[in-house]
Amino acid sequence: MLPTVQGIVQEFSKSAFFKLVLPEIVENLAKENCISGSFKVVQNVLEHVLNVSPSSGRRVLPMAKVLAESLVNSSCGKSAVDFLEKLSLMVAIAVPGVHADLEAFSWRDLPLLLLSEEIHKDSTKTRTTDLPVIKKEGKYHSEKEYLNTYFRLLREECFHKLKNGVSHFLSKGKCDSKEAMMYRITLKGLHTHKRENSPTTMSIGLQFTVNSEERIDWGSASWLVYGNLLCISCDGSFEQPVWAVVEKVDHEQRVIWVALCGDKTNNISEAEFVIKLQGITDDGRKEAHMAESQTFYLSFGPAMDILQHKDSVPFKDFLVHPEANHMCQAEYVRKIEAPPDWGIIFESPPKSHDQDESSVYSLVEDFERMKLSNIKAKLDDTQLDAIDLALKNKVALIQGPPGTGKSFVGVSLVHLLLSMDVPKTFGPIFVVTYKNDAVDHFLEGCLDLSSKPRIVRVGKSSRSEKLEDCLLFNVKSKFVWSKVLKTQKEKLRSQLRNMQHLVKEAYSKLQGSCVFNADMFIQTATEKQVRELLIESNDQAKVDKLLKERSMDGSYKSHLKGCVRNALGKWLPGQVEFDRFARENGFPGTSSKPSHSVTESKSERTRTKKRKLDQEQENPDDFREPSAEEDERISSALEYEFPDDTQDISDTSTHDTFGERKLIPMDERKVDHFIRCSDETNIWVLNQHARIQLVYALQSLYAEKARMEFLDVSREAQEKHHQYTALRNKHEIDVMRQCEIIGMTVTGAAMRANLLEEIKPSVMIVEEAAEILEGQLVAAIPPSVQHLIMIGDHQQLKPVVQNPRLRKTNNLDVSMFERLVNCKIPFKQLEYQCRMRDDIVDLLRTLKIYKELKTKTELIRNNHLPHCVEKSMYFCRHTSEEKPSKDSLSKRNVHEARMITEAAKTFCQQGVRPSRITVLCAYRGQASELWMLLISTTEV
Repeated sequence: MLPTVQGIVQEFSKSAFFKLVLPEIVENLAKENCISGSFKVVQNVLEHVLNVSPSSGRRVLPMAKVLAESLVNSSCGKSAVDFLEKLSLMVAIAVPGVHADLEAFSWRDLPLLLLSEEIHKDSTKTRTTDLPVIKKEGKYHSEKEYLNTYFRLLREECFHKLKNGVSHFLSKGKCDSKEAMMYRITLKGLHTHKRENSPTTMSIGLQFTVNSEERIDWGSASWLVYGNLLCISCDGSFEQPVWAVVEKVDHEQRVIWVALCGDKTNNISEAEFVIKLQGITDDGRKEAHMAESQTFYLSFGPAMDILQHKDSVPFKDFLVHPEANHMCQAEYVRKIEAPPDWGIIFESPPKSHDQDESSVYSLVEDFERMKLSNIKAKLDDTQLDAIDLALKNKVALIQGPPGTGKSFVGVSLVHLLLSMDVPKTFGPIFVVTYKNDAVDHFLEGCLDLSSKPRIVRVGKSSRSEKLEDCLLFNVKSKFVWSKVLKTQKEKLRSQLRNMQHLVKEAYSKLQGSCVFNADMFIQTATEKQVRELLIESNDQAKVDKLLKERSMDGSYKSHLKGCVRNALGKWLPGQVEFDRFARENGFPGTSSKPSHSVTESKSERTRTKKRKLDQEQENPDDFREPSAEEDERISSALEYEFPDDTQDISDTSTHDTFGERKLIPMDERKVDHFIRCSDETNIWVLNQHARIQLVYALQSLYAEKARMEFLDVSREAQEKHHQYTALRNKHEIDVMRQCEIIGMTVTGAAMRANLLEEIKPSVMIVEEAAEILEGQLVAAIPPSVQHLIMIGDHQQLKPVVQNPRLRKTNNLDVSMFERLVNCKIPFKQLEYQCRMRDDIVDLLRTLKIYKELKTKTELIRNNHLPHCVEKSMYFCRHTSEEKPSKDSLSKRNVHEARMITEAAKTFCQQGVRPSRITVLCAYRGQASELWMLLISTTEV
């Protein structure tokens, strides 16, 4: 529920209408039909009120009882029980200590992010055997069991590293850097002027040091990468965790910019969090703690949210209750009334037979006739069979071994669908892949089609120059807003920018509230106190004039400010006295703390510069894994640029300037006493001790006002941001509805599920299907999709699963593609490859990986061996064992990396261009090891 809505519901629960009028409405409704719309509306209202404000249960439950009795009297007993059970759970979850019994939680009731009880649970006692197991070959009992299974397993995979890391930190005082990284943080600044299409209203800048004695090479490690999950504790206990993700990092300044996770996951707003951190930073003696996991949260969070709120599973006859050899044609295929352009897949096909008016056209029968004719096909036999399967089954599985043209088959299918006007008649074609490169590759194939389809590529950027005009940002720019929407947009944009400016101003006041100065005195002191301060150096007439200017703006007020500043310079005790006062009251001020802050050596900086130089000459994504992964994440998730400047960062270091004093925060109970005694005597008569007390009293009033102002303007800015986002989403929906092909990654699809539900695509084609976790894929399927075509190869790459126990015990690395193949859902394997020399294919046949794989010799005859070798394959044996990496679970083998580097160097010396050499590694750690060796080799 959005914060705006929460606020409305809270205010409603306090209203006279809720307390006095609604009970009467409920009594009257109970006498009417319990299946009426009004009855259900009131039920929903009570549920929302209790969810937002459990303390309102004493008023909600009596009304709920009346409604439940009405349901029972109308023979709707089960509905009554379900309604009361739902309300009871809402109340139960709010009871202190209820979270200790985690097993009692239904998967529907678990928060997306970890409860503090889960964080504090001994990680050695965590068992994956308590979690559901994916049924590799069998059926699920129900849709609920299916959704529960994938929700819980995704949740465990998402958080297991961070949970283990924090658990070790709390029990042993340090983290295992293979699981998580622990930092100490203070508030550095705030970015409020973000792009309008940013998902949050502000970025929070944190100064960090590392709780680790190990030296970390930030250039090759995957720490502080965009999207990494963060768990922040303001007091180091992690009892009230705040969840965020990395947006941007400045390693030189040791500043990280973060955005809080969505409003469904945190019990604290951005503004409240900033206020808490500002208090810690002002204190000078405290630091918050931040744990980081290398998990890309956006690939899990949106998918989990969708699964938790789904009422039904798409294609449930296949996914929940799979039957061997089950076939069921997509509904829209039966509605095709005219033949497609068979010239797409056949050479010079004859015109389709004229139909009688009484006959019904059958696309499948027409395709069978074309296949059985003597017409030469542009596709091989197995590719034609794959097309045939797609036309006959609404869940089609096409397995493509290396080099068999599986993307070509997918693009041919798209071409056929376009020729039948499927996007125009039934809804756009939705193309989803695991990685961005695959999206680009597939859409490039569609771009070259003769029909020149309208394509939109969703994501921040594309590596393909051909697709530049297809990026959503550029496509939107060509669509004119309606006059009404444009007016609303400009009005909201203006309001939003104004609110961002007000938030920045309010934050500046909050940030400066620990420094007592003339502004603070003018705003908080009584007229009597201001008069007393000024009368010491000015005559009565001038003071009267200055006091009249107190409420004015501009130069007049600055005149008053100057006079007050001069007077304070004489009246204020020195900074030393303020610090001594704080120490005497139990607040000793800043103290030196041991810091294991990471620093880069000169050689490391040199290597980083060399990496950047080499990356400009070669494709950087072939070498630097963390950077490539960050680009992948940003392209999937973002459609806006991060602010590059640091102008919002202010220096809050201690200073002793004329008329100003830096104050160390004190116990508010003591300050309350100072406030009560602050107006008792002439301020010039006060001794130093009393003057300091008065300063603290005035500062406390100013700080409280600054906090409230910051909260208010931040809340209003957030409301405007949500309104603008809703308007922008409506425009994007209108734009994408006009397109025939929509392409994005599975992560992007889950993030934009609400938009896709409105766009209503009819066909979904999934490339790299065997590499996607089933929970993530099923979450990305819009409810409107009638036809699911999956293209992949479960015998190549499986989904990446970081938790080995979830792989072995719970089958999490079994993709939807592989599971349906195991369940004997019909699939077609492509059998003709045109990439490798046949002697390499022979090895695959011998190993019985692809027994039927054949080679199109006419297409690989130009695959000549380099003149320096005699065979296509060499196998090198060595006895050096691989070792685990220092700060990750990955592995590396230095000896093997040197052998490969020498081989690459030899090829280059023999005339092979470096861009023609590819090195594949089984582990990220090995890729990093190789990269360091290759950049130090001048020949490569």
